[in-house]
Amino acid sequence: MTSLPTTTTNRSISWLLLLSLWLLVYQTKAFVPSGHHDSIRPNLAASSPKRSSSLLVTQPPPIPTSSRLLMGYQKPEDSPSANTGSTTKKKPLTPQVGDLVRYYDLDGGNPQGQELVGKITFLTKLAGGAGYLAELRELEDLGDGYFGEYSFQKRMRKKTDRDITQVSPLSASFVRSEDAFKVPYDATTQRVKVRQEQYDLEDWQGPVIQYDPDVVKADGILYSQI
Repeated sequence: MTSLPTTTTNRSISWLLLLSLWLLVYQTKAFVPSGHHDSIRPNLAASSPKRSSSLLVTQPPPIPTSSRLLMGYQKPEDSPSANTGSTTKKKPLTPQVGDLVRYYDLDGGNPQGQELVGKITFLTKLAGGAGYLAELRELEDLGDGYFGEYSFQKRMRKKTDRDITQVSPLSASFVRSEDAFKVPYDATTQRVKVRQEQYDLEDWQGPVIQYDPDVVKADGILYSQI
């Protein structure tokens, strides 16, 4: 009966040794250096099944050489359209009712006459089809390049007729705050700056007749009040 404790103690020591050995082996496998991981890992690439072809990333087809060249920068002079000899044709400047023009009034003393600015109010074909006559309404010079309408009573006295070849079109813009037209001046001559000396009349077939019935009705009422 005295040998039983010794046997029990020996068994406990054996179990402790086995547990220590097992822990030592486990720690050795768990903390393998990073350089040796690949040696103990299974070959996943060899063992894994092939992926579906629908998940594969495909590359776009190569761009043809001609298309790649067109995608590059081309100088304007090297472009195909540069060698066709085509040029943008300037739109002819033809007279229209409402245009502002420069004309001269031969009032004596000055061979060329007094420079005036007026608005085309009507275009009439001359007898025999020799040309067109422009009815002009003179505008009042307000200074600083502004030209405005005369009072209604004076407008009828400020009308005159000129051959369409004797007027020069102007660049003008209406300034609402001044209730007048702004006409650019030539800095050198200090005279109104014309777009060109004459209209382009070579292929002009006459004015396009356009009218607003409401405007005609309103003008008739005003005319009846004169």
